[in-house]
Amino acid sequence: MEGRESLSARLRREWAAAVVFVRTAPERGRLARSNARMHARAGASYVAGWFSLWEAVLDFAILLLVIVACADALAPRTDLAWKPLTLRDPVGPFTRQKLARVGGAPGAPRDRALAGDQCRAFLAREGITFTPTPIASDRVECAVPDAISLSAEARLSPAAAPMDCGLASAYLVWERQVVEPAARRFFAADVEQVNTIGIHQCRPIARTQRLSEHAQAKAMDVASFTLTNGQTVVVAKDWADPGAKGQFLHALRDGACKTFSGGALSPDYNADHHDHLHLDVGGYGVCG
Repeated sequence: MEGRESLSARLRREWAAAVVFVRTAPERGRLARSNARMHARAGASYVAGWFSLWEAVLDFAILLLVIVACADALAPRTDLAWKPLTLRDPVGPFTRQKLARVGGAPGAPRDRALAGDQCRAFLAREGITFTPTPIASDRVECAVPDAISLSAEARLSPAAAPMDCGLASAYLVWERQVVEPAARRFFAADVEQVNTIGIHQCRPIARTQRLSEHAQAKAMDVASFTLTNGQTVVVAKDWADPGAKGQFLHALRDGACKTFSGGALSPDYNADHHDHLHLDVGGYGVCG
């Protein structure tokens, strides 16, 4: 039939194809081996790359551990965020954060109770004498059931004023590590009394509807300082003094900004603070 391939022609074609296949087999083998070696090298390089990455990560982790170990052994406690707070440490870059952890952040009553227990345990470890002094109020938001009062060694006036434990902790650090050193530096005297004009006050912030931190006894207003040499430094009268009294008060405000987690406000902030330093542990960390 026309168009149908003859048997002899088909045989010749198949024979020619077989001859070509046989002749090119060595070349195809070489190509196959070359491709296999290339893929093997690529795979080895990929695996080696991963091993190199993990080696670099491990080297970095070891270096970091060495740095942390050296810092832990050699750096001052105040420069290390993981070192626990003590009342003997000077104020440092992490003092506010450490005090905030000791005092606890505002939260649910259960969280607050836990924070209060932690704070009182801290004071007990530091040898501080205090008395549980719950504050009752007709307004539930102004009741402070876990308030405490410090003993006379705190040099506060009025003495034994009830306050939040976190505020007491911050005050003790400030009084010991800021106020006392400044009194010795500027007056060669010690502090006899830190005179406050308000701690717990169930009231809003001036000209607002928002409750003051005083409502939860998380703030204190300090009006003056009585020294053992007979002098009294008064915020209202001495803030603008260019001499030792003014410098003393400014140093105390600056130190409070590094101590009280809620901030420290002075006459420089606004007219409402013309006669006192407002120190708190429950606000927004504003200083001025």
